[in-house]
Amino acid sequence: TAAAGGEKSDIRVENTGNVKEFIRLRLVSYYVDANGDIVGTVSSQSPTLSLENGWIAGANHTYYYPFPTDPGGMTEILCEPFSLGQMQLADGKTVYQVIEVIAEAVQAEPISAVREAWGVTVTNNTITAAP
Repeated sequence: TAAAGGEKSDIRVENTGNVKEFIRLRLVSYYVDANGDIVGTVSSQSPTLSLENGWIAGANHTYYYPFPTDPGGMTEILCEPFSLGQMQLADGKTVYQVIEVIAEAVQAEPISAVREAWGVTVTNNTITAAP
């Protein structure tokens, strides 16, 4: 999902599959105008997150939930709420930051699946380090 302007909070993911899964999120930032059209002339700015609930930061704004999530279960919340930016362009037009949350999942068993797919370190069935 994406949100424009204001504040982003309560980022979490539900496992809609039928097996235990490890879940990671990628946050993609861009700006839109008042009509919701992407403004390509403004460089993306990613927010600084205060991670919670054991989430691990990886490269390129990717965040790993360290514990397998049961079918129908949800991860814990990723981070403290954060504000989405807005800025005024040289022509006076205001543009609004959007953060798109992209979830990805890998089956939790066998444990080698998540190691091979994402290159993470797994200790005692918990992701302990991310690339």
